[in-house]
Amino acid sequence: MSIQRARVLRNDMPEPERVLWQCLRVRSIGGKKFRRQHPIGDYILDFYSPGTAINIEIDGDSHFESPIAERRDAKRDAYLSARGIRTLRFTNRDVMENVEGVCEAIARAIRERDSASPPLAPPPRPGGGGG
Repeated sequence: MSIQRARVLRNDMPEPERVLWQCLRVRSIGGKKFRRQHPIGDYILDFYSPGTAINIEIDGDSHFESPIAERRDAKRDAYLSARGIRTLRFTNRDVMENVEGVCEAIARAIRERDSASPPLAPPPRPGGGGG
């Protein structure tokens, strides 16, 4: 997908995406930065956090009522998973009726990712010796 297409989608977000973006845009969930309508490969992710490799998808009813859409979503999820990206899916209804619960689920996923990451080793000391 092209960067131009992602820009168009950013300017024409559905209401549930706008509602969730208000929670994500100022690093208010886990202090992590999210990008909206972020292209990766042939896909444009609704919301992506490069710091945690978490993708958040907000899906309408068609994703759950169509076997074709379900297969397409599964293929996309497998592609992203192979690149270390975890996908969280929520419905439009989830966001519109319980945005706080959606934000808590995202925060929980961020905490899980952060706790699973090995701590960074301290940089080597100048001079190489220990003392």
